Amino acid sequence: MLKLLSDLWTRYREYVVLVFLLSVSLYLISISDNPDAKNFRTLVFGAYAEATSALTDPIAVGDLRDENARLREANARLTLQAHRLREYAIDNVELRRMLDVRDEYDYDLRAARVVSKSLSVSHLTFSIDRGGDDGIRVGMPVITYAGLVGVVFSVTDEHATVRTLKHVGSKLVVKDERNRNHGVMSWDGERLVVSNLPKTADVAIGDRIVSSEKSTLVGITLPVGVVKNVVNLERGVFKELVIEPYASFESVEHVFVVERVERRKAKDYELNFFAD
Repeated sequence: MLKLLSDLWTRYREYVVLVFLLSVSLYLISISDNPDAKNFRTLVFGAYAEATSALTDPIAVGDLRDENARLREANARLTLQAHRLREYAIDNVELRRMLDVRDEYDYDLRAARVVSKSLSVSHLTFSIDRGGDDGIRVGMPVITYAGLVGVVFSVTDEHATVRTLKHVGSKLVVKDERNRNHGVMSWDGERLVVSNLPKTADVAIGDRIVSSEKSTLVGITLPVGVVKNVVNLERGVFKELVIEPYASFESVEHVFVVERVERRKAKDYELNFFAD
């Protein structure tokens, strides 16, 4: 052991002495009150700081760049996960409401999901993921938990197109649930309107409007909306009702197709549902 230490001292004694003297010198400089020593100390430590910064800054910048990239990626992933969770929450609320529909109606209902939409203001339609292979037929009413949204317009093996009530070709016989007044409801491009009601008809804002069993297109009573306004009171012999629909046509994602056992020949004004 002593021989090893002696060999190391013999080989590196100059370096050991140099390091020792430098350490003593730096210590003496650091505690000295001499102005020249202070200036030298400031110069040395300033140079040391500059050299350290020059060596470490590129490494630090590279580390920060990599860390920022990882943080951006993590933030993007969290954003997508939060978006999916919001979508799941919305779907959960809608699906829970849809479950109550089966208890409300005595008809055979086929659940379907909206897969695409045509959001034209005057020709609102959408496609569902059920078709002829699932028993879907042209003319079947389509509902949500809120009420009637439209009628199946065309069918393929795996998909079907639904023409909503917000379509200029729509004509549907409806009635006021309170007083049983009947009228024909249509979409004028901006509003759902029940027209040609006599001025003597007992209709009030807030009355509940449903599809009529006299309709040869739907033929069953389904909720449509409420009377939002009564217009055309000052002229002519008829008045019009502006209807606020129960269903949100633009945001609908899940629907039920109502299977009907019998479908009679539609009246002329209701054939507009199936006209191109």
